Amino acid sequence: MESLIDKFRTAIINTGLMPPEVIKTDGQIHRFSTNGKPSDKSGWYVYFDVDAPAGRFGDWRTGIDQTWCADIGRKLTPEEKEIRSKNFEKIRLEREADERERHKRACIRAAEEWNQATPAPNDHPYIINKRIKVHGLRISGDLLLIPLRIDNTIHSLQYIYPNGEKRFLPGGRKNGCYFSIGKLQDVICISEGMATAASIFEATGHPVAVAFDAGNLGPVAEHLRSKFPNAKLIICADDDVWTAGNPGISKARQAALRIGGWLAIPKFKPDQLSGSTDFNDLAQEQGLDAVRTSIENAEFVSSNSGHYPKTNHGEGDTIKLEFISTDWPEPEPLFSSTTNPDYPIEFLPIGIRRAVQEVNDFVQCPISLTACSALSSLSLAAQGLIDVQRDERLAGPVSLFILALADSGERKTTCDNIFTDPIRKWENEQNLAMQGIQKEYDAAIKIWQAKNKAIIGEIEKSAKSRKSSEELERELRILEAEKPTPPRIPRLLYIKASSC
Repeated sequence: MESLIDKFRTAIINTGLMPPEVIKTDGQIHRFSTNGKPSDKSGWYVYFDVDAPAGRFGDWRTGIDQTWCADIGRKLTPEEKEIRSKNFEKIRLEREADERERHKRACIRAAEEWNQATPAPNDHPYIINKRIKVHGLRISGDLLLIPLRIDNTIHSLQYIYPNGEKRFLPGGRKNGCYFSIGKLQDVICISEGMATAASIFEATGHPVAVAFDAGNLGPVAEHLRSKFPNAKLIICADDDVWTAGNPGISKARQAALRIGGWLAIPKFKPDQLSGSTDFNDLAQEQGLDAVRTSIENAEFVSSNSGHYPKTNHGEGDTIKLEFISTDWPEPEPLFSSTTNPDYPIEFLPIGIRRAVQEVNDFVQCPISLTACSALSSLSLAAQGLIDVQRDERLAGPVSLFILALADSGERKTTCDNIFTDPIRKWENEQNLAMQGIQKEYDAAIKIWQAKNKAIIGEIEKSAKSRKSSEELERELRILEAEKPTPPRIPRLLYIKASSC
């Protein structure tokens, strides 16, 4: 019979990681190699051997972070739930502290390696193979170096080997970091990889931010939107048609939606070569003109209504964006005199159908309104747990967008409150649990701001007196890497009731 520790080890394997040979059950963080290389310690785990065993594991490199709880054949007692909650909170705080320290060390190492590197040559095998220009890259030995920056701070490095293999500096921060080609200004393209970005810049002349992977497109786009609120941001997707769910297009579309941007997809010919996915592949197969055309045909993606960004420019002109109101036709009426068919409640799964019927019997409102509240609450609770593939190229959360129209007094709020009551209770529990963490963060950020202000003041004094501020600048870079991360307090409901 498989032991609980074996089940924990199996859970690690199921995420694609290679677990350690021995699982320690002391409730402490332990690092291990996830790829079989003894020197690689990007994996971590913690196992709590209590009455209701539980654990957590992950991989710093890939971002995997999973919770595991043993099935003990019964519900946990309130005391066991509290113990498990405290254990997981303890490990969360330890992991965050460990991550800050790893980021701090990587930030220092990245700056040192970048400063010691030399400008990359045009004949590096990767540059030749991708048919791109160097664009400010540096080289150390035979490795190309790409800095991962936020503004002027280098947080990590990406290494590209002559054969095209890519690796990141261990422990370095990636979320929100980017490398830019060209001066970021009115029109900014955002892509995944370096070669893709180079091809886009060489084809269009638009500055490009390299996000390094699909998952980082959103964070980079949000950072650039905050810096350049009126810029035209074009998310340049990889068309991962050969990968289930097409994460390249899916993540790029999500990023464009988050910031009200454009989405550009490489337009390949019907006889697209197997494995071709990005704008560098397009440039090599069809030339830079094909890349330029795909970027020019980017579609605007936004959930906002009433305004759209307008550009009027010719080739070579400076592009200025202005947000103008659209000329809307007279709105169509929301209601008609036709008789609607009965709501098909029989098609709801039995459990949902019974809940809808029970609530409807109590509230005495239209059955469609009750079903609307039920389905909205279900999708809200499930959207972070499961995705649905809507077609061969697009996958995303099981989110629903539902609009309920009803007269005043038809008990819309009552229906919603019944189905969302467990969600509200969960949110309240999270808020209470995070109060101490929020206070710790409030104090930590004030301390950090005071230190930051003091160092900047000393640098300004050194500049005025023309003294070297190299050591102070080093302290400032270290401090920037230590900036406290605001706690993410879980919240699901954002409600604004309106009447018309």
